[in-house]
Amino acid sequence: MTDVAAVPNPLLEQPPEDALALVSLVAETVIAEKAWPIWQYVDLTLGQRDMDPQAALQGITVWGNHYAAARRIRGEGDDLGDKLRLTMLGLQIADCEGSTDHANGILKVIAAAAKRQAAVRPSPVDVQRVVLTGADLLTEVGIEPNDSNLALVRDVIQLEPGVGAGLSFTVGSDWQWDLSRFNLRRFAVTTLEDYFAAMGELVVPAGLQAFKLQEGSVVSAEQLTRAFDDLNETWKVAARLSGGKPILRVTQATLIEKITRDVSTTAGFQIAVTALAELIARWQVRRTEGVDVSQTLNTLVALLTVEYPGRADRAVAAVEQLRLIVSIRNTETHDRADILTQQRQALHGLGIPVNATAWDWWNGVKSAAVAALRVLREEVAGFADADDANADSSAG
Repeated sequence: MTDVAAVPNPLLEQPPEDALALVSLVAETVIAEKAWPIWQYVDLTLGQRDMDPQAALQGITVWGNHYAAARRIRGEGDDLGDKLRLTMLGLQIADCEGSTDHANGILKVIAAAAKRQAAVRPSPVDVQRVVLTGADLLTEVGIEPNDSNLALVRDVIQLEPGVGAGLSFTVGSDWQWDLSRFNLRRFAVTTLEDYFAAMGELVVPAGLQAFKLQEGSVVSAEQLTRAFDDLNETWKVAARLSGGKPILRVTQATLIEKITRDVSTTAGFQIAVTALAELIARWQVRRTEGVDVSQTLNTLVALLTVEYPGRADRAVAAVEQLRLIVSIRNTETHDRADILTQQRQALHGLGIPVNATAWDWWNGVKSAAVAALRVLREEVAGFADADDANADSSAG
C-alpha cells in the first residue's frame, strides 16, 4: 500500500514568482485606487520588470469550478481595457500590505449573510425568500457602504464558487444577494483558514486534499489497475440499483498494458499518460436524460450531480483530478503555443514538480489517479448503501 500523509491546503501554496508578482500588483492597485487595474497597466508594469504578463497570468493555477487567484474579465472595448480581478484566494496570497485585511472584511460579509440565511425558518408549503442588499450587509460588519467598497466586495464574491450565486445588480452601486436557492452553510466560518478549507473541499481535486506521496514512495502498476477494477465492480453494484446496467467498462487490455510499462523517458511518459487518459475516456457512462454534455468526464459529472444532488461534491472533485490527468495527455499530444504553460498548470494542480524526471512525473500521475479512483469508489459505495437502505425502508 502507498504511504500517504496529510498535506497543507494546496490552494494556499505559493504560485510561481511571476504569477505572484501579477497577483500582488493587482492587490496593490485595488487598495490604492479602489478599482481593479486594466490589462494595459498590468502588461506595461510587469513588462518594465522584465516579466511576461501573459505567461504570468497563465502560470496561475486554475482549480475546479474555474477558481483561480486572479481572473481577466473582458471589457466593453478592446482587450487593453480588460480588468484584472482577484478572488478571496488572490487577496490572501498576494504579497501586499492590507490585502489580507480586505479578504477578512469580505469574509465578515459572507459570514453575516450565512447567519441571516440560517435564521430563516423554512416552511413546508411556502417559499421563504432570502434576499439581502450589499449596503445593508456592509453596514452590519462595519464597512462603509460607499460605491467603491460595494463594487469591490461584489466583484470578489461573484468569483467565489458556491458563494457568489444569486448576486444581481440594482440601481446605482448597490446589489442584491438572493440566497433563496442555495445554502451558505459551508462558508459560515470566521477565519480565512476555515474558509479556504471549505473552498478546498469544493474546488481542489480529491486526491490532493487527502493524499501525497511520502519521499521515496512508489505506486505500482498493479495498484493502478486494481484501483480501476475495484471502482468498476462498485459502479456495477450501484448501477444495478438504478437500472441494472453497469456504468463503466474498463477491460481494454492493450491500454492497460501500456500503463503498466516502466517509464524512464519523456516519450515513455507520453505513451503511458495518453493510454491512461484514453482508458478513462473509454468508460461507458450512462447519459443523463435531459442533460446534453459531451466527453466522458462531463457525462460522469452530470450523472453524479443529477442522481445524487447535494451529495456528490467529493465524487465530482475526484473526477476533476482525473480531468487534470487528461489535460496532461492533451498537452503532450497537441502542438500549441501554450503547451508548456498548460502542462505546468496540470502538473502543479496534481502536486507534481514540473522540473522532475519523467519517472517521477509518471509516479505522481499514478498516485493522483489511484487517489481519485479510490475516492470515487468510496463515494459510489456510499451511494449504493444509501439506496439499498432506502429500498429496504420502503419495502418495510
